[in-house]
Amino acid sequence: MPLINPYINKAEGRRQKAKISKKTKEVKNKNHFIINLLQAKLNSYFLSLWTNFCLLPFAFCLFVPAPSIYMLQSTPPYSLPDHILIDPEATDSAFMVWQPTEAVIVLGQSNQEDTAVHGDLAAADGILVYKRQTGGQTVILTPNTVVISVRLLSEKLENPQVYFKRINKLLINSLTNLGISDLQEKGISDITIGEKKILGSSIYRKRNMVFYHAVLNISETPEFIGRYLKHPVREPDYRTGRRHEDFVTSILLAGYALTSERIQEEICKVLSEDL
Repeated sequence: MPLINPYINKAEGRRQKAKISKKTKEVKNKNHFIINLLQAKLNSYFLSLWTNFCLLPFAFCLFVPAPSIYMLQSTPPYSLPDHILIDPEATDSAFMVWQPTEAVIVLGQSNQEDTAVHGDLAAADGILVYKRQTGGQTVILTPNTVVISVRLLSEKLENPQVYFKRINKLLINSLTNLGISDLQEKGISDITIGEKKILGSSIYRKRNMVFYHAVLNISETPEFIGRYLKHPVREPDYRTGRRHEDFVTSILLAGYALTSERIQEEICKVLSEDL
């Protein structure tokens, strides 16, 4: 409360009191202004925090490409027959040679559906897309192919090339036993007849387990493969930019009329003896 001097006259006292009252009101108004300003700034700050907090998930979703969201929601994990071999707790080696019953597309670990697959054509034709744990590029499995899957146990995990060369050599021996010639290893892990690919493979390693699987083209047409698979984002040097139609061949197209059953039988025999 303002102090009033008792020794001045009443008129002067009233003027002084009015002056002090006015000054007090000005101070109060100024204080209220400062308080309101601070409160407004605080409200704005917390509102900004709240807005950013609320909008952040939506902004994140908006900046993620739609095909990636679609892939994450729609591409099921790898669950084809040989997935039972992928077991880091396994205590023995094993292999499986099997023939798909329908066409399916399998993305490599680093592949994205929108960049690897003609998704509209695959969807229209009812071809499912899976994603595997192993590396390499996207492949298509059909009843005209054979899949060779191997689980190895190793106390010390070697460079992947050690396993690729070991198993691919056995597969080349199998096919050579059937009379197929000009078989070569090319790229990282391909097997070719001449300059054209008939087999691609990939590896997944965890703890002391190595899982290898490969797709061998028995009689599938390169045109069918090219219909669904886009040109890969990475390719081996020997491909030299060739389209699927010019890069891939099959055992049948190479001039060898061998049944899938005969090929599977010979591969199983060699793997059983030498793996």
